[in-house]
Amino acid sequence: MSDPIMVLVRSEVGAEKYQREIARFDVAGTVVVVMVDVYDVLNAFHVTDPTIAHAVKKLLVAGQRGSKDEVQDLTEARQSIDRSLELRSGPYLPVMV
Repeated sequence: MSDPIMVLVRSEVGAEKYQREIARFDVAGTVVVVMVDVYDVLNAFHVTDPTIAHAVKKLLVAGQRGSKDEVQDLTEARQSIDRSLELRSGPYLPVMV
């Protein structure tokens, strides 16, 4: 069997810590590995609110990035969600451009 083929759906420079394997399968004797990052997931689910995007990123890798522990990441995710709710109660809906 040959070496696995890595398929990066999309990759941002410096985003390697957010990349995860989501599928591995055999195609005619070749192992194909599909990798995505947090930003691919946000795009797939049409997340357009930057505060929610920030919260989702924090939740998906809580405590796994090395710079902050899980409790800090969870706290910051909650703060982002609170900010989204605060913005939604005002005159506009936050949207990434």
